[in-house]
Amino acid sequence: MKIRQLSVVDAIVVGVTGDPEQPTEVVLARRDESGRLRQIGLSLPLAPGVRAHIGEHATVTGDPSVRVSTGVFGRGRTEFQPVLPELVVEAEASVESFTHRLRPRVHRVRLDLAADDLDP
Repeated sequence: MKIRQLSVVDAIVVGVTGDPEQPTEVVLARRDESGRLRQIGLSLPLAPGVRAHIGEHATVTGDPSVRVSTGVFGRGRTEFQPVLPELVVEAEASVESFTHRLRPRVHRVRLDLAADDLDP
């Protein structure tokens, strides 16, 4: 029997895929013990309402797009546009070790929290 343990966590949006005003997916990160942002993964496709909400509040940095591996054994690739690490979302994720089969699911945008409010 395999048991998957997912936690609902607050995470910082550090990238968006597709149109920044209606992103398809987001790249999420959390601060580690030293305060550095560590990616916890590329989200599952976003619900339409969440897409619009993130699109309203995420600010693209203008840096070049970043390519990440999204498939088993690095076979899939996804390009995302970096955004300012300011927007917090509530997501269901395996925070300890991100695997491509357990992509985080974003539930909602947390405008009541700032990125600096999150504990490592």
